[in-house]
Amino acid sequence: ASTSIVFHVSAYFIAAKNWRKIYVFDIDNTTAYTWPSLKLEYSNEKFRLSGLAINIFMRNYILKKISDPRIKVLFISQRSILQYLTTYNWLRNNGIAINWFDLFLVKLPGDKISFFKILNKKSNLVVIDDLSYNHENNSVIEYFEIVGKLKKLKIKYHGRMVIERILN
Repeated sequence: ASTSIVFHVSAYFIAAKNWRKIYVFDIDNTTAYTWPSLKLEYSNEKFRLSGLAINIFMRNYILKKISDPRIKVLFISQRSILQYLTTYNWLRNNGIAINWFDLFLVKLPGDKISFFKILNKKSNLVVIDDLSYNHENNSVIEYFEIVGKLKKLKIKYHGRMVIERILN
């Protein structure tokens, strides 16, 4: 996996605290309505990502979790590290007050597994991630291999079906 030492150290320290639960939310097509933006042309990636619509139902679900002091809420997304500040600002501009260490960007979807392994140290991890792509072409493809790895790690995983229930 192509993850950095900062990524691993941050995840370790988060896992070491006595959180009752750690929730990790994906951003694209989970927290944000990303796929419609992929069908349009933008002058640059920063502009596209800054303008994504947030799913208000998911936002409310996230805010409910954040309000519980026994729960840690984190975000992870497959995006270029160059979009870190844009992503961080997007969350804050949408009313999700996180700190710098609550957002992680990975190069590839499979890189999320390393992060989840560390965070699941106490088996209190909940991952909410569609783990899919190709929405913009009306033919959603799931990352079955990654989902399989999550299940082997005994991580509580909420995929597309649970996300759709939260959204309705």
